[in-house]
Amino acid sequence: MSADMEVFEGLTNVEDRLLRGLLLAKDYWRRSAVADRKERMVMVHELHTYEMFSLNQLAKICRVSVPTVCRKLTKNATGGRFQPEALSALVYIRKLVILQERLPTAIVRTAVSSGTSVSTVARLTGASETTLYIKAGNTNVRSAA
Repeated sequence: MSADMEVFEGLTNVEDRLLRGLLLAKDYWRRSAVADRKERMVMVHELHTYEMFSLNQLAKICRVSVPTVCRKLTKNATGGRFQPEALSALVYIRKLVILQERLPTAIVRTAVSSGTSVSTVARLTGASETTLYIKAGNTNVRSAA
């Protein structure tokens, strides 16, 4: 058994809304590449119920145009710079946050280098924004003032 599997072994019965939403988004990102328009809109509606992603982010994840999503749904989440390619890294970070494990610098940099902002990573994973800025190599940490 790999070290990653041992770390995540305790997550089989975890009921975590953020983790479920990220896992679903990751699955829909993969499936939307071959889904028809109707199936993709069903995915958009289901992800929208998690109230984690902005309308623009939902459109990116499910590969639907932003105007189409805006016509069908109302805003229910904060946005931010986000690229669906970061979803695997976000799932990994969320699992580590749940287990209160140390975040590897490489996985944080992977998420941020894909084009997702540090503040969006923090909001979607529950990780400390300051920790993420340090791990990502950004020295411009926003002050609380």
